[in-house]
Amino acid sequence: MPSPELERAVQAQRDYKALLGGATSLDEVRSLDATEIPKWSGPLPEGVATEVVDADGVPAEWLIPQGANDKCVLMYVHGGGFVLGSPGTIRTPVAKIAQLAGIRGFLPKYRLAPENLYPAPVEDIVTAYKWLLAQGVPAGGIVIAGESAWGGLVVASLQAIRDAGLPMPAAAVPISPMVDFEFKGDSWVTNADKEGFVDKALAIQNVPVFLGPDKDAAELSPVNLSLKDLPPLLVQVGGSECILDDATNFVSVAKAQGVDATLEVWPEMVHLWHNFSYLPEARSAHERIAGFITEQTTSI
Repeated sequence: MPSPELERAVQAQRDYKALLGGATSLDEVRSLDATEIPKWSGPLPEGVATEVVDADGVPAEWLIPQGANDKCVLMYVHGGGFVLGSPGTIRTPVAKIAQLAGIRGFLPKYRLAPENLYPAPVEDIVTAYKWLLAQGVPAGGIVIAGESAWGGLVVASLQAIRDAGLPMPAAAVPISPMVDFEFKGDSWVTNADKEGFVDKALAIQNVPVFLGPDKDAAELSPVNLSLKDLPPLLVQVGGSECILDDATNFVSVAKAQGVDATLEVWPEMVHLWHNFSYLPEARSAHERIAGFITEQTTSI
């Protein structure tokens, strides 16, 4: 039986989806996203400062808890289906994770589609990653994380970092990762009535918007590209998510290619549960991610 807190979260997602359905332009959709999503997570925790920076042309924001280890960074990339989102939508949950881990959070603002087609966002994340290295942050002190569409593009960014011959980060945390741009998993159907706003039709509709009309979705899906030599991965996904099977399959593929990948399926949790301040499971997921970060950066 879902808890009252979970029912509240799902209803908030449904209300958000209804608002989006009434929008008449992409600008209006983006405005709703920027104002509604942060309501789920509330204000920044006390003791966390923010600083806006230019990461070699990529706008970004620091989240700096008091006493944070400046040699370790959680580089977190917001979701939004490649067309929405900004650091502001995930500022509070990332600040909580960074505070629990005692490190800084770093939120790059990548270019969005359809104005900038894929792989423009991946290029921005690689640029921001190189900027971090140039600031003296060791690769072994960086953990890259992201949710939803950018849970998948965390993987794409790792592949790009590897292929560019750059030092790999210590680890990564793809959350509910969209790594299959064809959305073949059965859970897109079996979990459809459990989600508040994610559905297969919307996901498929979005593919040509961010890839462009002539691109091959299968060919560009991160799960179909080489995963060899990626750093340790912690993959979290909700048991009630449409993307459950895709996340499960991704971890199986990663393990088969020699990647140290850990899958955590959180029972009954829905898409973006990390963002809901009143969900006990959100706090638990934050603590788990913070612990993973500490485990992977102990030498820094």
